[in-house]
Amino acid sequence: MQALEKKLISITSERQLTIPQEFYMLLGFENEAICTLVDGALIIEPASHVPSGEFDDFIKSGVNTRDFSSEMKRPVYLNF
Repeated sequence: MQALEKKLISITSERQLTIPQEFYMLLGFENEAICTLVDGALIIEPASHVPSGEFDDFIKSGVNTRDFSSEMKRPVYLNF
C-alpha cells in the first residue's frame, strides 16, 4: 500500500496526537476513531466507517490484511 500523502505529527507525553485537519475532514472523522495494529503499522480510521466487530474473526484467521485491503479496493464488474 502506497501512501497518498504523509505528514509528520507529534505525540505528547500523554500519548496524544492530533490528526491533521485536512485528513480529519477528508476522511470524515467525528468524535471517535478505531485504531488497529496491522503488520507493524497503526491504522486510525473514523469509527463511523468501521462497523464494530464485523471483521474481527476474519482478521484473527490470519488473512494478510494489506492484501485484503488492496483486493477490496479493486472495481467489481457484474454482467447481467
